Amino acid sequence: MEVTRSWTEIFRGVDGKRTHIAVLIILGNALTGIYFVAPYAALFLESVGLKNAYVLNVVVNSGVLGGSLLGPSLCEFAGRRWTLIGGYTGMASCMLIAAASATGLGQSNHTAQNLLVAFLFIWAFIFGATSGPTVWVASAEMHSLRLRTIGQAYTTVFFVQLCLLDAVYAQRRIWEHGNECRILLFWHHHRHHYSYVAVHAGVWTVVSRAG
Repeated sequence: MEVTRSWTEIFRGVDGKRTHIAVLIILGNALTGIYFVAPYAALFLESVGLKNAYVLNVVVNSGVLGGSLLGPSLCEFAGRRWTLIGGYTGMASCMLIAAASATGLGQSNHTAQNLLVAFLFIWAFIFGATSGPTVWVASAEMHSLRLRTIGQAYTTVFFVQLCLLDAVYAQRRIWEHGNECRILLFWHHHRHHYSYVAVHAGVWTVVSRAG
């Protein structure tokens, strides 16, 4: 006998709790700082006085690639929970050490700069081996099998919507041009709202039909 289901079940009872946990897990990647390091590492390293910032940025991001080769095995044998806990602990420790050395020695200190690059690379490797790949597995496994497709669709679109809002409300570098491009500024600001509405409507249409 076929069991009927509705997409609204992902918000009710135990399944609702599972959905909230899945959202929190997938948002863990944003809390690590990867969405600052990935696009802005070169600018950040240059701002603290390091030479060859672009090359250093490539080196740091290669740490993510190297860690991702270890990620699937670590996730499988250490388990999702301990992989995430260990990864977050390791990444927080790296950031704390880099921040403490820069605060104590000064940003322009050569030793502090070397420590920053070293621990940023270690941080990137840990991210690639733990949080980077594991959150997508762990968040999907939070849902019951019956509602996994619908639940993970909602979890993912919630995450994407927050990314779109971040693009809207983060620093607008286009403001640097002043009044020279008001029309472009209007489009730059509102196109994200159009994307937000389009993605929201499209995904919920698919989800409701799947239910």
